Amino acid sequence: MSRTVFRRLALALALSLVLASPARADHTADHVLPAYGAGALRAEFLADFPVGVADLGRMGQSGMGLYRARFRQDEVAQSGFTRLDNLAGQASLNGVALQPVLINMPLDVYTPPKTQAARTSFASFAEAAARRYGPNGTFWRGCGCPPRPVKVWEVWNEPNIAPFWDLPNPAEYAALLQATRTRLRKVDRTARILFGGLAYPSSLSSTRLEPNAFLRDVIAAAGWKSFDALPLHMYRPNPAVAVDSLIANTVATLKTYGGVEATGAPRHQVWVNEFGRPTALDDPATRDDEAATSDLLQRDWLVDVVGRLEAQRSAWNLGPLMWYSLRDSDAPDASWLRQGLRRTTSEDTDAGPKLSWDAYAARSSAGGLLNLPVAR
Repeated sequence: MSRTVFRRLALALALSLVLASPARADHTADHVLPAYGAGALRAEFLADFPVGVADLGRMGQSGMGLYRARFRQDEVAQSGFTRLDNLAGQASLNGVALQPVLINMPLDVYTPPKTQAARTSFASFAEAAARRYGPNGTFWRGCGCPPRPVKVWEVWNEPNIAPFWDLPNPAEYAALLQATRTRLRKVDRTARILFGGLAYPSSLSSTRLEPNAFLRDVIAAAGWKSFDALPLHMYRPNPAVAVDSLIANTVATLKTYGGVEATGAPRHQVWVNEFGRPTALDDPATRDDEAATSDLLQRDWLVDVVGRLEAQRSAWNLGPLMWYSLRDSDAPDASWLRQGLRRTTSEDTDAGPKLSWDAYAARSSAGGLLNLPVAR
């Protein structure tokens, strides 16, 4: 057994020995959030399904106290806040806080606000959401659940690539960031603004912009005070490339154009609110168990990436880490539908954890709470 494999297995074993079901952390204070969380393929629809409500319970019991969900302007305009009310209530009852992604996608087509009128409308939607779910939100007064107000608001998703922004443009995104920040702060002067999570495309084009240049140009247009934290999305298969090269270079860019603290850490908190690696389906035509092998690889990748990130927690002003998907799809025909920590039956029930679930739950349980970024 190589030293590298031995170290990975030893770390995974150590993580698995951490208490898996602690008392739920109290993160109702206005200056803290859980250090670990997750997203789900069903996004804002999660609490509409029995398996989704159960997953929120699993999250809370395992210390994954932060759930990233879309808040859709188009859906609220059409149907009001009913679905989000259900999600917020079920999450709160299970000890989980929401990290919204403010977005607009009528007919499931991402439609970025590019005109002044569209930006004003989007910012008004953000303000209405903050009035409902923020620290003094009207939802919490009668929900019958512990108040877990929204403290951070992510403005769009992956604005440096299509299809989220059909023709990415730093100036257009900067204008949206400024307009949305102004209206959120009108409701809650302590609201923390997240830059839209940046993607690392494997190739560059007019629809797939390099994230560091995009970040630089947005800061130049909107100013460093236009956001409080920078989320990043990482799926590269090599952990050293993913963390020590790509993310490290973005942190360096953030320090150069956003400024640094006295410690030398970036002035803005750095989040990784999407990261993941898929597992494979077993091919019955072979003697190998591809699913079991890929389970090991996913677990080792997770442990390696998290270890590298945690080693930089102070130097990078690291905020929460959030695995991309809690569970696989019930029909996982594409690799992006198999990045879950748990499997799903074809009847849409829980098919049990992958090895990564235990490793991530152990890390989440030990992660505790983090101070929020300073509201600029």
